[in-house]
Amino acid sequence: EGQGISFFRNPLDKSPADEIDAEKNDNAPTGSILVPTEDRQKCTDQMLLLMKQFEPCQFRTSDRKSSRSRDRALGFPGLVCIHCNQKRYFPISEKKLQDSLSLMTTHIHNCFHAPLDVKASLCYLQHRSLLQKQELPGQWKFTFFKGVWNRLHQHHGTEVDADPSAVDDAVKESECKEEAVKVLPEGNTPAAEDISPVEEELNTTDSADEEGKPILYNTSNVALEEQDHAEALRDMKDLIKSAALWLSERDAEYEARARGGRGKGSKRR
Repeated sequence: EGQGISFFRNPLDKSPADEIDAEKNDNAPTGSILVPTEDRQKCTDQMLLLMKQFEPCQFRTSDRKSSRSRDRALGFPGLVCIHCNQKRYFPISEKKLQDSLSLMTTHIHNCFHAPLDVKASLCYLQHRSLLQKQELPGQWKFTFFKGVWNRLHQHHGTEVDADPSAVDDAVKESECKEEAVKVLPEGNTPAAEDISPVEEELNTTDSADEEGKPILYNTSNVALEEQDHAEALRDMKDLIKSAALWLSERDAEYEARARGGRGKGSKRR
């Protein structure tokens, strides 16, 4: 049988990286609340695409199950993955937001719900970011994430002003639960599900269709889809690594030829 390659998407369609290039050329909006149009030049294209995969969220009572976020106040602003709507981050400072960058990148690459073309574009733009970082100021990350932090908390303030009763109800609910825990008899401890981490990769609850009927999932089919997704992701990473290696070897070859040409010219003189 003949061998060849298969595409996981139509190569004639625009990838997320191509869409970012088109937005830059047309000076169009970025489509992200966190990164406005005027801040597009303050970061790399890879950073912009990564931030577009998250949206603002607010700390809820259920988020107290996570040991890392127990001390957050209800309504505290954070970021949530737009694909799985499960992975949530609640950094307490601009520095912690910047430190969460590697965790956010890892999550998108491992998120089962994130499209493959997004993951491929992030890998592709990583190579471009090496050149773009040289054109940005030395403290560009600090400046960029300071703006993201300010907009995240401004967006939170706007939502609270629009519906302050939502946060008040959540606070009352939390206080009632805390009082209930205080009056528990000695020896009684919360159930294991109450102390399990909230930041999970997949949502284990059942979904419902438009008519409100529960949707039952076949676990075997889900396992097969996850296996196919993982294999496609590994093949994509191998292809990207091979392309990067080929580019490096080609650059080294061109540089060697250029040096050889300069050497011959000096000998003639």
